[in-house]
Amino acid sequence: MKQIRIKPTAPVYLAGLVWVVYALLFPLYRMTDVLIVSAVSAAVYFIAGKFIPGGTALSPETDTFKKTGDAEKDALLNQGKQYLQTICSFIPSISDETFKSHVAALAERGAKVFEFISKNPADVRQSRNFITYYFPTAIKLIESYIEFTAHRNGSKLRDTAGKIDGVMLSVVAAFDKHLETLYADKAMDVDTDIEVLKGMLRAAGLDNPELKGGTATR
Repeated sequence: MKQIRIKPTAPVYLAGLVWVVYALLFPLYRMTDVLIVSAVSAAVYFIAGKFIPGGTALSPETDTFKKTGDAEKDALLNQGKQYLQTICSFIPSISDETFKSHVAALAERGAKVFEFISKNPADVRQSRNFITYYFPTAIKLIESYIEFTAHRNGSKLRDTAGKIDGVMLSVVAAFDKHLETLYADKAMDVDTDIEVLKGMLRAAGLDNPELKGGTATR
């Protein structure tokens, strides 16, 4: 994941407010007035931009999983990019820092899963079943959380938002578990390759019984 800077919107509103205030106090049908208010508006925009900080947002580094040539895998990766971009777009709208960190962690874990799939001969069917359930469900929960927390009245909404906050950690843990499973499967494949190689070396009389764990005994 990478952070991108977001320009503040307040300077734009302040610059527009200058036109409204000027129009209420002075006529705007003369070119002189238009030039004056344009200059003042531009100055307000520039000054406000200096003092009002912008924000930051997380953006998935989707360039790390480009096309692989496998149609089924590429379709899953393309869908993954859309999921990650949607989740990252929610982050600036989340005021609660704890929940925001949970959503950012989800996006980070998801990016790692897709990066693994793009670089390894993983079982796409296994990951697709996992991804097509957890990502849409997580997106729905995040949208609901933002909507519920925007309405401060109503204990039911607050309670539900709290439950969403709690379950998001479990979703992140599920992604951790899935990533662990992917690497475990890869480790098993490597172990199988090692055993096959050792068998071939023995059959060819090229194995060295003195080699223990890759280190020759003396």
